[in-house]
Amino acid sequence: MTKQIPRTRVIGASLVAVSALALSTGAAAQAAPATTVVDPGVAVAIAGDGTNAAWLHADYGPNGGSPTKITLWTRDGAGVAKAVDQALPKTTSDLAVGTDAKGRLTVVLNSGGTSRSGPTTLYALPFDGSAKPKKLRASSPGGAESAPGLRRGVLSFTRDERTRARGKVHATVRLGSLTSSNSRLVWDGAPDTEIYSTAPTAQDGVGFVTGRTYADREGVSYGLRVLRAGKASKLLSKTGFGGASAAGFGPLVTTDGGSRLVATRWCDDGGGHPNDRTTYRAPSGTQVGSAKKLTAGGYQDVAVPVQGGTLYVDHQADPDGSDLGPLVFAPNG
Repeated sequence: MTKQIPRTRVIGASLVAVSALALSTGAAAQAAPATTVVDPGVAVAIAGDGTNAAWLHADYGPNGGSPTKITLWTRDGAGVAKAVDQALPKTTSDLAVGTDAKGRLTVVLNSGGTSRSGPTTLYALPFDGSAKPKKLRASSPGGAESAPGLRRGVLSFTRDERTRARGKVHATVRLGSLTSSNSRLVWDGAPDTEIYSTAPTAQDGVGFVTGRTYADREGVSYGLRVLRAGKASKLLSKTGFGGASAAGFGPLVTTDGGSRLVATRWCDDGGGHPNDRTTYRAPSGTQVGSAKKLTAGGYQDVAVPVQGGTLYVDHQADPDGSDLGPLVFAPNG
């Protein structure tokens, strides 16, 4: 999944829009670059390829609970956003944006919840919504696949599976395709560790975010990793939610033909980290760039880079402190 924020409750779809200005605490107020509310409703997941983006818009009943409807929205490099006129299962909870083997923009969807909540299914459909979602053969019958990533027809995902060596179900990372039922195990998992997002990179590599529950069960330790198939993974960065720390990683994005892995990081108020973005060479993991304070908010903003700026879920716009919010575009600068 693309959101690594412990959920406390779900609210209705009526949210106020975020202000376009960020005021300093001093006598003089300094304006941040003007932001635009792209979707004033509730965005429950977001994904992008560095230029384009897609997200899941959720509608809720008056008493909250589970979504009554999930709608796929897209935003292209020109900044045009639209709702895709294709019906989605109400359990759709995650997505990825990339290209198929012929270079056509494609969205991969995960339906059924997280890998811990029972059988899940991966679907794909064109970015423009010109065809219905089609179940991917990589989804095993009754299986638990989630956290999709896509680049040039290469599909990355996590699967809960049982192996003879470990003797119990655990989350692994696999590489496959949009058309085949075959996939390769590239990371065999770790005890009590979930995988929240994946992204295939150049040179047969993959970036992914892991989460391991603290021993006191009151927080999660997050790790950003990268590997090349057949090689050991490399830990690039880590953070956590719980205790003195309150930060995590957003959706992963690859750029420059998959040779760059871009990771954003959200933070809670006082979490010790700004809302930042770090770029690494892939799959080597060498850091090559960073940017700080990407959003005008500062409370658990989950973001992806897009053409000309950053698209993010603004949780601070919700006065109830939920982990949901409207979608906002912040231009570079």
